[in-house]
Amino acid sequence: ALTVVAIVSHLGYFWRFCLRLTGRSFTEFATETLLRGLAPAAAGACAWVALRLIMPPSGWTELFLQGVIGACVYLLVLIGACLDPRERGRVHSMWARLFS
Repeated sequence: ALTVVAIVSHLGYFWRFCLRLTGRSFTEFATETLLRGLAPAAAGACAWVALRLIMPPSGWTELFLQGVIGACVYLLVLIGACLDPRERGRVHSMWARLFS
């Protein structure tokens, strides 16, 4: 019951309240926030499901490798499709500082 109340209150009240405060429409919110957040997760989940269907893991090593592959798909979609140019520049500078 508490989960239902939390979901309904967030979707029904807080989202509308935040949209009104920021002056954004739901379409802008969906494309700029929800889609950018859900696309990497959906791509990673699809990769994990495909890997499980193609070759089910028979041990811990295969399970770990499939997790790494799914995480790589997640990161590729996140960096390639879900970051704006400013965010990509920040990620690039972070990698340059880490590996220089």
